[in-house]
Amino acid sequence: MLYSSGMQKNQRSPFGGHRLFLVSQVHNRRLSAPALLGLFWALLATGPFLSHGVGGSAATFILFFASTGLALFSLSSVHAMRSPFLPFTLSLLIGFLLAPSLIVIVLQAGQAFAFNTTRVSPSDPLILISALLMAPFFEEVIYREHLLAWLQRRTAASLAILLSSLAFALPHPGQWSMLSSFVAGLLLGWARFTGGHLLHCIGIHAGLNLAGEVFAAGHWAVLPPPLLGLCIALPALLLLTKDTKAHCGVNP
Repeated sequence: MLYSSGMQKNQRSPFGGHRLFLVSQVHNRRLSAPALLGLFWALLATGPFLSHGVGGSAATFILFFASTGLALFSLSSVHAMRSPFLPFTLSLLIGFLLAPSLIVIVLQAGQAFAFNTTRVSPSDPLILISALLMAPFFEEVIYREHLLAWLQRRTAASLAILLSSLAFALPHPGQWSMLSSFVAGLLLGWARFTGGHLLHCIGIHAGLNLAGEVFAAGHWAVLPPPLLGLCIALPALLLLTKDTKAHCGVNP
């Protein structure tokens, strides 16, 4: 879908509030990025068994809720934003504007690879909440905050973005979902590498998912024309990440 270090006791989260007390007590036992990713994938692997008991939508909600807790548990030092609402809102809008271009790329690539044509349907309320409120947070923490940074310390930036995007795509079910997640991962990885704050990546991710739900519901006319969205969103994203690097000292 368009789805290790110490910590000070009162360190603030990316959203300006104080971090959960539990997190501050366990920072010395933080997992490495590969271990965290493995734990996350193991959690997702329980999905079929959970679905058998409570149904697919409820199982997704439960797994995403647990994954959100895992992401919160894993966070360490992230530069706080004093006023996070506006940067998040702008990032969400950027993601929404960029989504039509990504949808066109995914559709053309899928046709080139002879993917089977499937009917896209809108999500039910539980899946919608999971995709818009929880998935952007825990996936960005795991894949961009942890895995991408871990890979960047060990290989070239372009390869790190590529590998983290592949890892991001793998758990998504179905050819189209994997392809769209890979393309989105490249965009999000680039945004993070160029100096984007974690909150920007979460906002862009949420905007992409929102546009994906609009597209799935058949309301294509609500989305901006791909070229127009691209011309507006890319310069805005560059300005947003540049401003963040200048004022927050964010290192890619």
